[in-house]
Amino acid sequence: MLKILSALAVGLALVYPVCVYFGLDRLGVRRIGLLVLGLALLRFLASRFGRRAGESPRFISTLWPLAVLGLLAAMIGDERLLLMLPTVVSLSLGLAFLGSLQSSPGSIVERLAHLHHGVPALPPRVTAYCRRVSTYWAVFLMVNATIAAGLALWGSLESWTLYTGLYSYGLILASIAFEYGYRTWKIKPVMRAYKAGLNAQDHQSSAS
Repeated sequence: MLKILSALAVGLALVYPVCVYFGLDRLGVRRIGLLVLGLALLRFLASRFGRRAGESPRFISTLWPLAVLGLLAAMIGDERLLLMLPTVVSLSLGLAFLGSLQSSPGSIVERLAHLHHGVPALPPRVTAYCRRVSTYWAVFLMVNATIAAGLALWGSLESWTLYTGLYSYGLILASIAFEYGYRTWKIKPVMRAYKAGLNAQDHQSSAS
């Protein structure tokens, strides 16, 4: 049930700009604000009681600003509060990536790599690469938040919807595709050789 709620919350978040564009005239600011509040609470409950291994508490903490934003929109009725939601999401995630660069378990991407490969430590080259990827996402998300905020405050509803509901997703997908291609080309061979070395050491230890 928690997985269903989590998937529902993520799906609604992805189509949020389009929902706002078509829903403002029909539902009004206050009702959409209540929906945002409920969405944030659903996602928090799914994360709090069904947390997956490796899911960062930093990501869970980003839900509280969304809940506050939804509550304020429901109370005040200012549509700019609703338009600021993609900004808050992007900024919060960017700060989470940035903060992870200073944390002892390693950057977010490094932790995900540990879980994916199941090794006690990563080669220095891979660790450095993970930090560069985390840095990229921190910068990208904060720049994305700045653009979304500018459109929310000074742009038209149409331009805000087009960027937050289409262009930003396109940039994210392009970044993911490029990183995956580079990782497959340059990083996977390094990890393959590293794992082969670990297996050889294990065989030598068991033989002795």
